[in-house]
Amino acid sequence: MLRHESFPLDGFDQYYELPPAGSAHTCLTEEAVQRALFSQSVLKAPGPEKLSVGPIWLLWQWDKERIVRLTRAVIRMGRHSEVWKQASSVVVCKPCKDDYTELMASPSIWLLSCMGKVVEKVAAELLSEEAE
Repeated sequence: MLRHESFPLDGFDQYYELPPAGSAHTCLTEEAVQRALFSQSVLKAPGPEKLSVGPIWLLWQWDKERIVRLTRAVIRMGRHSEVWKQASSVVVCKPCKDDYTELMASPSIWLLSCMGKVVEKVAAELLSEEAE
């Protein structure tokens, strides 16, 4: 039941033609990547790659340009990495429910890649600025 509700079959083809490249990656600043990276809590559980945000913070202090270049490349390509699309799901039962066979009595929590979250936050900020 949880699998069917969380992963419905819709027949959508995940392979599509990429749109022409834009120039949003040129607007990306080091400060925007830093805001997106350090807005994450070090206490949150890591995604399927088991890499929490703490080691990425250390890499930022040693080689921030590498993270900025990686983020710019993903924005320039317009395609999220397949590795960052993977998620781990944990089912958590809510306390004091009468019937635990109901779907909402045990919702899923999705654990996503920390670097994927950084790219998503940067992309959301770029889209928000463009919309304004």
